[in-house]
Amino acid sequence: MLNVILCGGSGTRLWPLSREGQPKQFLNLFGQNSLFQETIKGNKHYCSEIAVICHTSQKSLALQQLKEIDEAPKWIILESSSRNTAPAVALSLQAVDPETILLFSPADHLINFSESYYSSLKQAEIYAEEGNVVVFGIVPKSPETGYGYIQVGDSDDVVRFVEKPNYDTAVKYLQSGSFFWNSGMICGKAKYLQQAIEMHIPQIAHTTQAAFLNSSKQFVPFSIYEIPQNTMDLIPSESFDYGVLEKMPDLKCVRSHFDWNDVGSFDSLYHAFPKDQHYNVSLSSDHISIDSTHNLIIGSNRLVTTVGIDGLAIIDTPDALLITPRHSSQKVKDIVHQLKQKTHPTLRSQLHLHATVASGQNYQVHTITLKHKEVEDHYSTPENRHQIVLLEGELSIHIEEKKHLLKRGESLSIEKNNHYSLESISAQAAVILQVITSTNTLDILHNSISLPLPLPDYLQTNRN
Repeated sequence: MLNVILCGGSGTRLWPLSREGQPKQFLNLFGQNSLFQETIKGNKHYCSEIAVICHTSQKSLALQQLKEIDEAPKWIILESSSRNTAPAVALSLQAVDPETILLFSPADHLINFSESYYSSLKQAEIYAEEGNVVVFGIVPKSPETGYGYIQVGDSDDVVRFVEKPNYDTAVKYLQSGSFFWNSGMICGKAKYLQQAIEMHIPQIAHTTQAAFLNSSKQFVPFSIYEIPQNTMDLIPSESFDYGVLEKMPDLKCVRSHFDWNDVGSFDSLYHAFPKDQHYNVSLSSDHISIDSTHNLIIGSNRLVTTVGIDGLAIIDTPDALLITPRHSSQKVKDIVHQLKQKTHPTLRSQLHLHATVASGQNYQVHTITLKHKEVEDHYSTPENRHQIVLLEGELSIHIEEKKHLLKRGESLSIEKNNHYSLESISAQAAVILQVITSTNTLDILHNSISLPLPLPDYLQTNRN
């Protein structure tokens, strides 16, 4: 079985933790590894190989995190624009033998990789060998209104998919025993998945085939297929659930008992952690609570205090503060929509080990710390220049097609309007001084914010 990790999500409901520059699947929310890394490690216990499909902008993050856990995928497909899950599945099918059994897994879900989980994979593999397309329904533990549901009939046959219900309907689903949370996981033989796509969404079948044939290919030592923008733009955007699964007359569902959380909101994140005696979850390095209950508190490097509040999510990062009722946290995506309209810099920034040591109207000086094999992307705008000085370790700097190696005490100037990446290549961490100078005060401000920010303590330690 080949596990294909669907890694293109932007995690907008977890802003300001999750950013375009580092969406939730790449955050170390639950320990030393990210959700992306845990998904790979957990599925490698059962699947013979893994593969990854993600956005082109996530290439460096994906490669870096694969290195950190010493995993090499069979291949990576890079999408130059986001087109939802149906094109992602269809593109993946172009890279495999028709007889291959595939397991499609979202990269950003929290799963307990237990014997119950692997039993579910085994049952799915049996159904797939018989020629079925298979989904995984999680036995619900509560009347959740933030999840889609699958109604399952006799012999594990899917009756229907339903969208996120209201609370009263979710209670009825829970009581019926025939409705399950839709996990977003899919299993099946490549040839049967391809047939379903050609039948129900033929335009996506044709355009993804053409796009894959026109992809650029690298071998490093695994295959990387990069889909060019001009062919990606011709592919319609569609979810695999809506475009294919909901239209299929014959579909199997594995009734699954393993612990699962889609981490799709701060309310979901709250339920993933143990609570204190007042039912609070505090992931802040410094938090004082008085008469406060049922709250999620995430802080960075300053004191967070709460008095007499209940049921809130307070998310404090170095450049943005979010306060919302936990049960309304699904609406955070609406904030992100407004930020996109303003091209706000907090959409792009990453949470890394980073500090600003000096700044003025036309300059900023930052220190950046990269651990072994860590890669970080940067951009010098048409208005500014970057100077890189290596203080400790060894560093590889990639500018377009050129690679520059720096040793301790050496420096390199980055001219205006350049994308470049920094990679630590020594066993010890690379400590870097980055000097940005600009003729435009507004440009220096916006680009300094889009750089990586200090990594909060709770992202550097294991879950309590």
